[in-house]
Parts: sequence; structure tokens; C-alpha cells
Amino acid sequence: MTVAAGLHHVGIIVTDLEAAMAEMTALFGIEWTAPQDRPDRDGTLRVAFSTSTPRIELIQGNPGGVWDTDPGPRIDHLAFWTDTAATEAVGVENGATKEAGGQAAWGGKWAYLRLPATGARVELCDAAGQERFRNTWGFDTP
Repeated sequence: MTVAAGLHHVGIIVTDLEAAMAEMTALFGIEWTAPQDRPDRDGTLRVAFSTSTPRIELIQGNPGGVWDTDPGPRIDHLAFWTDTAATEAVGVENGATKEAGGQAAWGGKWAYLRLPATGARVELCDAAGQERFRNTWGFDTP
């Protein structure tokens, strides 16, 4: 069994959000949303999204958090809009490991799965929260 999913964004961990935004803007002309603070276990992380597609999410994480900065800057995950519960179940049935998950700030559930054959980390974003997500970040279209 497979599930329907649409690529939502690519997540990149950075140690200096402003420097990463400036670097990508200088090189590619990418524009960014204003950074937002989000909880990360016992700390706070900072997040900004590109305003155009394909979406890029820059995350200034914390040492030891879900978005750990200790290994340095890196591409962290591919995120998909999907039925989170169904996709998580199919992934686990096929050998994926759940690394994190919970209730999304904009509604619905989210989960991170590590895929064994590629080593990729994928973020499952509940499609039910898509409209509220777009409104939260000021995006007009999916």
C-alpha cells in the first residue's frame, strides 16, 4: 500500500538563521518570511520559510533538541502534506523508524520518520492543517 503525498518543503538546519537567509538571498535571490520562534523540547528554535516554491525551511535549532545543531548545518528533512496517521503506519510497516511527532501548531498531527534504505528523514504534515499553515505564514497558495 502507498499513500498520497505532496512535497511541502525541504528543511535545512542552520546555526545562524540570519546568515543562512542572507547567503541564500545573495546567491539565489530567495525572499523569506519573518522568522518565528517555536518550542524545541526545553528550548526555542527559530524558523523562516522561503516565500516562493519550492519551499525551503531554515531552522536554527538547539544542541540536543529535535533539530540538533551539534552536527552542524545540513539538509535535515523532506516534508510532505499527507494523511499523517496513514503514512506513518505504512512507513513503520515498511521498516521506517519514528523519530518524533506530535500536534502541529496549525492543526493536525506531524511526525518524523527515518527511512532505512535511503537514510532520509521525512516529515509528515497533516494535510488538514494546510490552510491554517498558509495563513500563519502569509502564503496565498498551496
